[in-house]
Amino acid sequence: MGTYAWLAIALLIVGLLLLLAEVFIPSGGILGTITVALLIGAIIYAWSAWGRSQPRVFWLFAATLMVLVPSTLIGAFRVLPQTRFGKRVLLEAPAPERLEPFADETARLERFVGRIGNALSALNPGGMVTIDGNRLHAFTEGLVVEQHEPVRIVAVRGTRVLVRSISPEELAAMSRPSEEAGREAPSMDFDFPDEPV
Repeated sequence: MGTYAWLAIALLIVGLLLLLAEVFIPSGGILGTITVALLIGAIIYAWSAWGRSQPRVFWLFAATLMVLVPSTLIGAFRVLPQTRFGKRVLLEAPAPERLEPFADETARLERFVGRIGNALSALNPGGMVTIDGNRLHAFTEGLVVEQHEPVRIVAVRGTRVLVRSISPEELAAMSRPSEEAGREAPSMDFDFPDEPV
């Protein structure tokens, strides 16, 4: 083999190594550009070495290059993360449960949607409500709800519940009122003034 043949093979190997490095090293495309230049150089040197004298060898080299480039990328993105080295270099994605903060609390609060409770404090727009003995952080859609007023939980937003006030007519119209609506609110660790200050 002549000098051009060795240069073609060397440029191919260096180009594939830089292609692997591009996957792991954030270079802003610099390594990718160098890789493309090296692979084009490999094709030019391969043509100079075998293009006219041994066209089959040249086309075999070109076909090998066309197979090795995608194989290297597939290996970098699929096979390498499964290896011990790949696990050290690449960070594993967090579990889906960890992506949604407070998933357990949100699931617990969703059980209360549609139920009726009492405002422990004036909701202006945020405050506390109680339902079945559970104290929940709540807020309204901007309307003030007075203390001890019955409310319906309509949605969950993060770790708080969205509530709407229930009018006495709606409460009377319900066929079976909620036990919470008629029960006195439990005492809290601190007192709320009956009248706004």
